[in-house]
Amino acid sequence: MAHPEIAGTDLPHKLKLLQALGLAPADIIADSRMIRNKLEHHYVQCSDKDVQNAIQLADLFINATDSKLKIVWDYTITDGESYDSKDGRCIYVRFNQDQKMEVNGNCQGKDYKLIFGHEDIEFYSLLKLTYSFDYDQDVEDGFKELMKIIKHPIPEHNIYVQNI
Repeated sequence: MAHPEIAGTDLPHKLKLLQALGLAPADIIADSRMIRNKLEHHYVQCSDKDVQNAIQLADLFINATDSKLKIVWDYTITDGESYDSKDGRCIYVRFNQDQKMEVNGNCQGKDYKLIFGHEDIEFYSLLKLTYSFDYDQDVEDGFKELMKIIKHPIPEHNIYVQNI
């Protein structure tokens, strides 16, 4: 599970994205970055084995994630009873052409639209949800994480998520 505190770090947004989506363990990313930093910034020669492992890891990572990063699904968050309703109990989330997460909804007859980019902590949780739909528990965990991030008052034990 991604950790909400990653957005407060000085990690580049691409690394935050990898961690948020759970595409690579943080330790593996850190080890590879350490080897690169030794070579690039401190001019310290690494062992051939370390370099070879880093290259093989990068190749493995690219092959494993290439297709996953090409498709981002739009989704709807609802209470289940209001899926086709227009009374404000649905939130529509989509990844727009500017590579931002766009959240649309209606509350008491008023339309709302929020847009989150890679600089916003909500972006990573919303994007992570787009890759979680294979497993109900991943969706539920991702939604609970999002509710914590936005400091929503709903108690975590009251959150139940089901893919439909």
